[in-house]
Amino acid sequence: MTHEIQARLERLPLHPEGQPALQHLTPHLLSALSVSASPDRALINFERFLAATPDPAGVLEALSEDPRTVDALVAVFAGSQYLTEILLRNPPWVSLLSMHSGIARIKTAACLATETRQVVAPWRTGAGESHREALDALRRFQQRELLRIGAADLAGLVELASVTSQLSLLADAIIQATLEIVAVSANVAAAGFAVLAMGKLGGNELNYSSDVDLLFLARPRQLTFAQVPLAEVFDEVHTLMSMDVAAKNGRLEQRMTAQTVLADRDALKQAVINLLMNSVEALPEEGGLIEFATEADDRGTWLRIRDNGRGMTEEEREHALEPFYTTRDKGTGLGLAIVHTIMQEHGGSIRIETRPTAGTVVSLFFPANHNESSS
Repeated sequence: MTHEIQARLERLPLHPEGQPALQHLTPHLLSALSVSASPDRALINFERFLAATPDPAGVLEALSEDPRTVDALVAVFAGSQYLTEILLRNPPWVSLLSMHSGIARIKTAACLATETRQVVAPWRTGAGESHREALDALRRFQQRELLRIGAADLAGLVELASVTSQLSLLADAIIQATLEIVAVSANVAAAGFAVLAMGKLGGNELNYSSDVDLLFLARPRQLTFAQVPLAEVFDEVHTLMSMDVAAKNGRLEQRMTAQTVLADRDALKQAVINLLMNSVEALPEEGGLIEFATEADDRGTWLRIRDNGRGMTEEEREHALEPFYTTRDKGTGLGLAIVHTIMQEHGGSIRIETRPTAGTVVSLFFPANHNESSS
């Protein structure tokens, strides 16, 4: 096995200036590979890493002078493909692994909160970043921290209890920063709003594969009715939901004949977001389509969310508007119940048309005169 690995290293397509560093590095690299959990996978990922970095010779030279970083790098390449992919997308982050005491640092909740605020500070201070750019920056920070925590874990530098605590505190900080970004971008005050962490996050026991289960609670408020431009609502929710739709390889399209609706803008957005989240969850793995459609008549305005997802059984449809009714392991059963309440507050109605495997259409009716319909 050692001779085979050495032969593969010698065949690496390196510039001649990188060969001396590789020869200097090879003995320790062979040693690290020989005791790794998966030498073949580690070597393949090491080759991919060199191909991804813009300066392979410089990286090899730095590694040849730092055997401990080689050990940490091989541990990541052999032990976690997820962390490997993060590193392959961001080769300069290999410098994290050279900070041996730094990667094992136990960060407090206050420290992580401060760091996340610093990440999005340019956006919060109006330096020109859009909220999507701020979310991208936050996502990069999260992945960098996951690499730091995971590398320390794989190197045996931290105990399991510290790993789960660090993952949980990181999730808390990311959620808080994300909520602040969304609140500002949507011009919604955070007062009277709370997020409850459930499951492993609530118990401060998050692991790498845990789902993050959150319950959002808000104080009831007085609705303000006005003619709301539906194109603006679609653009805003499309921005918020685009990554979720893309993750399911789906499309979100619009077909609007009605341009405005008499509604409370924030409540309307909440209803649409809840319906879109349900549609995204139901989409097939390929070819998923969600349509946002509107039309008006003399009585009021119809807003329809149509998808080609798995649909519902008759029993599911009958209970769909009941609070806490859900057939999903990750669901709370509150999404459609909240939409139902919003429509009651608008003096309107909600109608669900669905069949198993044939998709679902949820129609919301907003009366033209709220005061008359709710009197």
